[in-house]
Amino acid sequence: FSYDQTKTKAFEILKDLAKEFEQGITGRNEVSSKDYTVKLAMEDHLEYLKKNAKKSYKNRSLKINAHIIPELGDIKVSKLTKEKVQTWKQKMAEKPRRIQYRVKGNKVESREGDTDFISLTEDQKRQRRGTANDLLEILKSGLKLAVDSGKAESPSKGSWQNAEFFKGTRVAKVMFLSVDEQKRLIEACPTDEFRNLVIA
Repeated sequence: FSYDQTKTKAFEILKDLAKEFEQGITGRNEVSSKDYTVKLAMEDHLEYLKKNAKKSYKNRSLKINAHIIPELGDIKVSKLTKEKVQTWKQKMAEKPRRIQYRVKGNKVESREGDTDFISLTEDQKRQRRGTANDLLEILKSGLKLAVDSGKAESPSKGSWQNAEFFKGTRVAKVMFLSVDEQKRLIEACPTDEFRNLVIA
């Protein structure tokens, strides 16, 4: 190459790199918004967290790789309906709790517990629904980032955006002191007046 040819070629390469950077496709082949999958959206979401929210990266990474990508990863974001997400959310709530025994990078090796959803107490079922809500929040967060960055199509009516959370999962935990704890509390009161107030 002559100097001018080299200069022209260099500008062509830089132009292509700038386009890749702008579209966020460095490191993979360009994917149209119609073909953009949930798996790609979650991977991009994790990359974003890795750079901007490192504290929540590891926790979300484990949840995404264990519950979202295996179940929804191959579905195109443009084809992800409210009904599909609602069905997945219900499945996540009823799924036996995982017993974790090894973590390798972002992958979790685990097995499911033996307790089925029907035999759980109401409080345990509420906790499971709360966990499913957390997973739905992560899914929506990742998909919203994909839409905002222009990688996925804007959601239409009846799409994943309209999937609803379980209600009544964040109930205040009510606790009572045992008789022994009550006695210790009364004995620890510094004055008679305060002790009488506590007893009352």
